[in-house]
Amino acid sequence: MKKKLFFATGVAILTVAVSAFFYVNKEQNASNTLFNANVEALANSEHTTGKAICYSQFTSSENSYCLVCVQCDYVRGVGAQKGGYCKW
Repeated sequence: MKKKLFFATGVAILTVAVSAFFYVNKEQNASNTLFNANVEALANSEHTTGKAICYSQFTSSENSYCLVCVQCDYVRGVGAQKGGYCKW
C-alpha cells in the first residue's frame, strides 16, 4: 500500500513539474514572438526612399550600426571614413 501511495505521489509531483515547465516555456516564446514582431515593424517603417551617408571604412562595435558603401547595408560598427552615399 505504501509503495502505491509513494508511486502516486511521485507521478503527481512529476506531472506538476512538467506542466509548470511547459507553462513557463510557452510564456517566454510568446514574448519572444511579440518582441520579434515589434522589431520587424520598426525596421520596416525605417526604410523609406532617399539617400544616406555610407562609410568605406568602419570599426567594429557592438553598440552601433553604420552603412557600408560596398554593399549599401548596415553592419555593427562605427564609420571611420566617409565614402559617399547609398541611394534606395
